[in-house]
Amino acid sequence: MPQPPGPVLTLVVAIFALFSIGIPILAVALAIIGLALSNRLFRVAKDEGTKAPKLAWAARILCILAVVGTTTLIVLAAPIALGL
Repeated sequence: MPQPPGPVLTLVVAIFALFSIGIPILAVALAIIGLALSNRLFRVAKDEGTKAPKLAWAARILCILAVVGTTTLIVLAAPIALGL
């Protein structure tokens, strides 16, 4: 099994997801990728019997914030887009 990308790359993807909240398709895609990478880092750390890197935790939190923020903006913009 190939090694997962490092925690720094995972955090960078999460930061890009958070900063691209205004572009929903990009933010959600990057957040899903960031969550998958952080989950893989957690799984590798568990298999090795070590603690998960703190950057993986930070990436997971930022990805969840990106998904929640994007969803909130979509819900708030829906009435305007529908002309209600």
